[in-house]
Amino acid sequence: MGEIIKLVYPENFNINNIYISKDCESDLKDLLKGSGIDNKFISQFRQRLKFLESYGRNCIKKADWFEKLKNANDMYSMRFKLPKNIRIIFTIQCDKISILLCSFDEKSDKVKGKNSYTQNIEIAMSRLKDLR
Repeated sequence: MGEIIKLVYPENFNINNIYISKDCESDLKDLLKGSGIDNKFISQFRQRLKFLESYGRNCIKKADWFEKLKNANDMYSMRFKLPKNIRIIFTIQCDKISILLCSFDEKSDKVKGKNSYTQNIEIAMSRLKDLR
């Protein structure tokens, strides 16, 4: 069974109502390990988390940071402007609790493979199901 935890990686974030699955945290560690983008990522991550905390489902108004995923009920993506094309898929429950479910480096093939949205939406949905 999956587990959600408070955000403590890549630093301890004092954010209410946003949690991360342990598997997503592990994904994120793998993405950042040895990448040299840690500080830039942390800065952008903090901005996006605060925006998400404040705006919830309306986070998509900041379209360069967030998007509502098509064909995925209550699933959203957080985007970053870095040398790695990091994406974090998350859900919003009860209009106020956000759960980060899956992190990945989106590559050129957006439809198939481990770096595609299709594959990672399936992973995120499976992780959400395991939390219930």
